[in-house]
Amino acid sequence: MEQLAKSTEEMKDLTRIDFSNNGLADVSSIKDLTRLTRLNLSNNRIKNFSVFATEDAFPQLQWLDISNNKFTEWPGFKCPKLDYLNIGGNKLEKVNEGWTGHPTLRIISAKDNKFKNLNNFKNCPKLEELYLASN
Repeated sequence: MEQLAKSTEEMKDLTRIDFSNNGLADVSSIKDLTRLTRLNLSNNRIKNFSVFATEDAFPQLQWLDISNNKFTEWPGFKCPKLDYLNIGGNKLEKVNEGWTGHPTLRIISAKDNKFKNLNNFKNCPKLEELYLASN
């Protein structure tokens, strides 16, 4: 997967990608895949998810799985159409100051983390399902 950066130009029209279980550590090169609606990055070695924090990040993305990676701080997601987020299995405790809630998130799975309260989820007006087992 070292060639990920070189391949993104060839993948620019894809709407769904599954990069799970690849040992990826850096996904910053996928920032230009603006047509994505579904992205699975679970079970990798990613420590930084700032690629999702810019205002123009993934304008069509609706479904994101970043479970079981190596980051310890909840990213400040923008992704204006995000509906589903799986952020489980990351031992998250701290929340990035860029996270102020999310206007479209409907389902959040945050199992197997270290959350001690529900403050992270209070500014999610569309939230219907919240999974917090093993926190």
